[in-house]
Amino acid sequence: MHAGDRPQSRHSAPVSLTAPSPAFLLAWAGCLTALFIAGAVWPVAPLRDAASGGATDARLHLSAAFVVLAPLNNTLDALSLLSVREHAAVWLALAAAYGAWRFSASRAGRALGRIAGRGAKYELRLLAMALVCLITVYATGALVSRPMAAIELPPRDSDLVTIDFHSHTNASHDGRTWFTPERNRAWHQAAGFDAAYISDHFTFAGADAGVRANPPHAGDGTVVFSAIECLEGGEHVNVLGVTPADYALFNGRYLSAAAVGAAISAGRTPPVIIQTIPGPLGRVPRSGMAGVVPVRAIELSDAAPRGLSDSDRNRTRILALADSLGLAIVPGSDNHGWGRTAAAWSVMRVPGWRALAPLALEGQIENGIRADGRQAVGVIERTRPVWLTNEGTRGVSGWVSIATGAPRFLGQFVWQLAATRSWPERVSWLAWLWAAVVFAMWRRAATIGMTAGVVPKTS
Repeated sequence: MHAGDRPQSRHSAPVSLTAPSPAFLLAWAGCLTALFIAGAVWPVAPLRDAASGGATDARLHLSAAFVVLAPLNNTLDALSLLSVREHAAVWLALAAAYGAWRFSASRAGRALGRIAGRGAKYELRLLAMALVCLITVYATGALVSRPMAAIELPPRDSDLVTIDFHSHTNASHDGRTWFTPERNRAWHQAAGFDAAYISDHFTFAGADAGVRANPPHAGDGTVVFSAIECLEGGEHVNVLGVTPADYALFNGRYLSAAAVGAAISAGRTPPVIIQTIPGPLGRVPRSGMAGVVPVRAIELSDAAPRGLSDSDRNRTRILALADSLGLAIVPGSDNHGWGRTAAAWSVMRVPGWRALAPLALEGQIENGIRADGRQAVGVIERTRPVWLTNEGTRGVSGWVSIATGAPRFLGQFVWQLAATRSWPERVSWLAWLWAAVVFAMWRRAATIGMTAGVVPKTS
């Protein structure tokens, strides 16, 4: 080596210009810290009354495991509560951020003459890695079992019972293979449900197995009830209060109005029919329509992305329809075994329900809907951003709507992610954030130290 030559390391490469600088890391960590502090100063309740949007006495119960991994659990919960167009807005934002990052990195590389030679293959590898990371996040939310946020009602009111009126098992054609009736029960118990209706598509197999495994008393654990999802007047409905003994009420996949009428004439109690969403609200089965069994309740929300889209778009209309027809409003998880996030809970008052046998509690719930109609059920939902525009996502106009509405939605999304957190969750976020910053700066310093190493002089 000549005296004027610069020392080189034979074993390490220069620090990549795509690695964040200390100033960049500190700036972003400072902004996120300020955001979570602002969320503590101006908090937003994590639960709200679904009909009015107002406050509720219920709160979220978070296990220690949930809090320790709060950044992961909060992020996956937030993604699970997005509608179709909201997912599209998040993807557009991520694409824009990725493009800005790569543009700034390429400019820096050209200026210093260090990474310009990496070329298209390098960029394609980075893009592939980014897509794999995005897919991994979504797959984790859908497939991985993790702690759930559960509803917790005021302890002073022990007569309140939480119910899910719409769920599935692996007996449904689109149910997750491993989602047995007992796993359905465990999912609902983890989310704070006291009772859940198994309403598989056109079969009682899952519901029948779940009912046979119920505890002796409703207060001994989460109980499941028998229901079925079928077609009525061309619409998807859930029929409550039916069992395998009631197959005569159906004509294949359709509820038979004639068979139901004959059964009622013979002394059978009318089943409770719930209109599910999404679906055309103008065709909801009601009194005066020929050849249908009128519904007694309607879903205000459905936790699937398409259902959340429909709920956001038609919530005012659904509430008006429920008021005019005297229908109870209920949410449905529509859970098929995917994900670990409950979007909403139905709450009913049933005095002494914990001591009742499961079948007796089921009868009280259905009688309450028949008798009290619109006033029978309260709905508590997770706080989530609400998209203001009513356009869908089809065609060019739909994507224009997403692009123009995305900034406001994303601002709401980020703010609510910070403002709906409890203090333990905020502490967890900040601990993970600053630990990551310290680790990244240590790694950068170590790499720079290795790069500055001197290769011994050779003859």
